[in-house]
Amino acid sequence: TVNVTGRFANNFNSDVQNSFAIYAINTAKGAHERHGVYGQAKGSVNGTKLYGMYGYADPNGQPMDAYGGYFLTRNSGQGVHYGVFAQADGPNDYGIYAKNPFPAGYAGFFDGKVGVRYRLSVGKDTAHSTLDILSGTQKAIDIHNDAPISDTLYGINILVDGDNDNTMFGIDAKVIPSAGNSDNVFGVRAEVIDIGPGVKYAFNGIAEGDDNIGVRGRATGTGRAILGVNLNNNGYAGYFEGRSFFTERMDISDRILIKPRGHAGGGEIEMYDNDGDQNIIIRANESTTNGAEMLMYNEATELTLQLDADFNGGNSRIITDELQIKGGSDLAEHFNVVEKNGKVLPGMVVSIDENSNGGLQAADKAYDAKVVGVVSGANGILPGMLMGQAGSIADGEYPIALTGRVYVLADATKQAIRPGDFLTSSDLLGYAMKAKNKRKANGATIGKALTAMTHGKGYVLMLVNLK
Repeated sequence: TVNVTGRFANNFNSDVQNSFAIYAINTAKGAHERHGVYGQAKGSVNGTKLYGMYGYADPNGQPMDAYGGYFLTRNSGQGVHYGVFAQADGPNDYGIYAKNPFPAGYAGFFDGKVGVRYRLSVGKDTAHSTLDILSGTQKAIDIHNDAPISDTLYGINILVDGDNDNTMFGIDAKVIPSAGNSDNVFGVRAEVIDIGPGVKYAFNGIAEGDDNIGVRGRATGTGRAILGVNLNNNGYAGYFEGRSFFTERMDISDRILIKPRGHAGGGEIEMYDNDGDQNIIIRANESTTNGAEMLMYNEATELTLQLDADFNGGNSRIITDELQIKGGSDLAEHFNVVEKNGKVLPGMVVSIDENSNGGLQAADKAYDAKVVGVVSGANGILPGMLMGQAGSIADGEYPIALTGRVYVLADATKQAIRPGDFLTSSDLLGYAMKAKNKRKANGATIGKALTAMTHGKGYVLMLVNLK
């Protein structure tokens, strides 16, 4: 049962004219409020829902637009004009409340610009910021821009134009994961799909002017302020086109690749000390026609060490004041050694082979005047400096110690060897012995013993000194 105080019915049947159940015109003069239709409803103790005005439209299955209420204002004269003006005077009241329980429909649809003066709350009963969105689904905001134009397209274009001294953010993104969350968490995630030619940027940071930063990452713990990952070996996890500056250090776990970008000397690394002096320079090219070089300066900014990979026709050169060798103790040269009755072993005494062009052989004659040195490398004592010229007669397979300390195979079965004894070749292939006969030893001495051997065969540490 419906209690009706007044009822207006229009049963006009015509396709020619508009028809109205109520048509209200107010042309009253004066400065007070004027209403075409004024509806007011006051609640009672047992009331449920209350409407100041209630409009209902049923197209009755006909192909037509239907409006529960239709309000039109014409922009004529001064002042602001509203098609619908709704006002709420309480903290829990709504100026307009629209509801549609069907996901495919709309609770509100605006065909044109929409202005929000203070706050816009989506998915929440109370707004805490200018735009407050709460979503129970995977995406709180889903923006799709597929405009078919040739100009620049934006998914989101944000401008913050403030006139104050406070910190300003175009986007302030914060993610608070649960305590047991083991998945990746991103404050901002940007992705670009590789379709078609051209360079694509998942994130493009632009800084105009001095001292400005296009992208800034900040980490307070042992994590990474910025992490770049590229799973393709031919790609780059990070790419810097221009000067790059690191205030502390840069750790490289794999390799660093520096390529020139219009620089005549190719890629270059420069390092400075705490005083701002340039102390190390590494260049891929000295110039467009010369190879790599490395320059090192002392505290007085004087060049003291130079490594030149292309000093003279492709040859390399090291220029330094002092050279200290820590990996070996003898000066050796590469020689070809003819194998004679067995393998050539470290510690063997070698002499000139008359049947080869500049080659050597294991010595097998006592007091051999053609003796030249010892095969280096016995007992773990390696060459300190190894010389030779690849592809020439001054090259070979074996390092032959010509001076310095080296272990030599020695025979003390006939004569004990004591420190300070001169050593020469023996009749035993590749072995040295004490040079007891001074006349025969002249020109056949290979060095002086530094350790003793009282009997038998073995190794003696010797200072190579040909005479």
